[in-house]
Amino acid sequence: MKEIVKSGLSLVLALTIVLSSALVGLGEIDFGEFFAIKADAASESDLTFKLNGDGVSYSITDCNTSATGEITIPSTYNGLPVTSIGSEAFYYCTSLTSVTIPDSVTSIGGGAFYYCESLTYVTISDSVTSIGDYAFEGCTSLTSITIPDSVTYIGNSAFRDCTRLTSITIPDSVTSIGEDAFYNTAYYNNSSNWVNTVLYIGNHLIEAKETINGGYIIKYGTKTIADSAFSYCESLTSVTIPDSVTYIGNSAFRTCTSLTSVTIPDSVTSICDSAFRDCTSLTSITIPNGVTIIGNKALGYYYDYGLRQLYKVNGFTIKGHKGSEAKSYARQEGFAFISTCISSSWIIDSNSTCIATGTKHKECTVCGEVLETETIPQLKCSEPKLTKVESTGSGVKVTWSKTTGADSYIVYRKTYSNGKWSGWSTIKTGATGTSYTDTTAKSGVYYIYTVRAKNEAGLSGYNSTGLKIKFLATPKLSSVASGSGKVTVKWSKVTGASSYTVYRKTYSNGKWSGW
Repeated sequence: MKEIVKSGLSLVLALTIVLSSALVGLGEIDFGEFFAIKADAASESDLTFKLNGDGVSYSITDCNTSATGEITIPSTYNGLPVTSIGSEAFYYCTSLTSVTIPDSVTSIGGGAFYYCESLTYVTISDSVTSIGDYAFEGCTSLTSITIPDSVTYIGNSAFRDCTRLTSITIPDSVTSIGEDAFYNTAYYNNSSNWVNTVLYIGNHLIEAKETINGGYIIKYGTKTIADSAFSYCESLTSVTIPDSVTYIGNSAFRTCTSLTSVTIPDSVTSICDSAFRDCTSLTSITIPNGVTIIGNKALGYYYDYGLRQLYKVNGFTIKGHKGSEAKSYARQEGFAFISTCISSSWIIDSNSTCIATGTKHKECTVCGEVLETETIPQLKCSEPKLTKVESTGSGVKVTWSKTTGADSYIVYRKTYSNGKWSGWSTIKTGATGTSYTDTTAKSGVYYIYTVRAKNEAGLSGYNSTGLKIKFLATPKLSSVASGSGKVTVKWSKVTGASSYTVYRKTYSNGKWSGW
């Protein structure tokens, strides 16, 4: 009932406000502003930072999706540079309108600004070298983008579905443009931006329509042929590639089934994965000396492993060698063998331990050849467990449990003096047993002891609390005498002792008792 009364009162209040407004003129009250719920402006506090593996830089990994308006990404956090915007860091931050990226940032991760639908302005600093897959996909309010000269890579679908993007500047520094990087943008959909059936952005060939027919001459000055640019252009019979092109992207001419011959100019250095795959009519292809990378299944229909199964047509040429000579030459010189393989992630052969190193390797996921091997460093020992600290006739004896893999131990101590404790000081290195007697300890002084294990990998951790003791020297017996029905025992004074305990053994029935 209380809730109903509250609701009724709210309604009456709202009606009162509306009726009152009629008296002063409806035009004087902005009800949209009156009832609006205002989101907080974006700030550094909306961002989540993560320390990178190098230990000296940070990445942005997340942003509060309710953040709105403009945001300037800080160049430092906790005194260290912010060097990357991580994958999906601003994913679906639909109220952000402007982003400024500082000079400290070098990479923009995959999906970093995915579907930031209100984003109208982005400033990318000239320190950024790569823009990841889907980085700005679905930023439907973005109207223009300028890629700085520092960028070399634009990922797949990086600006896909940026439906209002009409102005795009891509510098010559870009050497790789992913598939559908600018698909379904206003620029892409504007028919006036196509050369007959081919779309260029600056000096980069982005895409050809599948309806392209006959031969095509790529305009001089073109730097890159983007991923899948001519894929499935099944009526393309020939293509002339100018000597300005340096990069032929993944699947660039895949399934161009009418393409019969290709000459790669000297300027090209990379022919990427599946570039001419399934070109079933291709009977001749020439590769110049400058090519350093030939991707998996890059050169045709007949083989699976790039240069591992070389083209079976005698017209095949590589670095001036033809046919079977080309195959022999490639094998002898190792030309592009590694670069044609697809490397696996590290495969562990044996894990390292605190007593031995381990090994790992990478292999080609296509042919299985081992491409790289590496030793996994030996692990550090675990922390030694302190078991006892005691006063002895020689000094303070510290004892610990044996630590697997330890080559030696280091003993440390703290000393209490003038009302305070010192820091840890090393009193023994290279100890090989499980105990050590500190002969430099002074009677009546408090000490704390701890131990670290050492092996080839370095030093273990240590018990930072340690074991505490007040060292008392062993009393020196000076005399023992009997008389008048008693035994008198005398000893030297021990510094720091407040009292003494006297022990005795008794000889009876041919043997000694305990103390």
